[in-house]
Amino acid sequence: MPIGLHFAWDFYLDLWSTEKDPSLFIVNLNNKFGINYIDKINGLVQIIIKIIVIIILIAIIYIKRKKLGKGSGINV
Repeated sequence: MPIGLHFAWDFYLDLWSTEKDPSLFIVNLNNKFGINYIDKINGLVQIIIKIIVIIILIAIIYIKRKKLGKGSGINV
């Protein structure tokens, strides 16, 4: 996570800065927020986001099928 922040910050500053020297941005975390803790939180957030996306996709499919089912009957 700090590596991603570092690269994103460098990319942003290199786009908008007039300096030729590369910029450096360091994120220091407290001891209570170790890399293992951040990995666990990151994993949980990714799982929650995937579940939300799956629920949204299922809802979209359900709504589309319900709309198609109303007008697709065969009248004889």
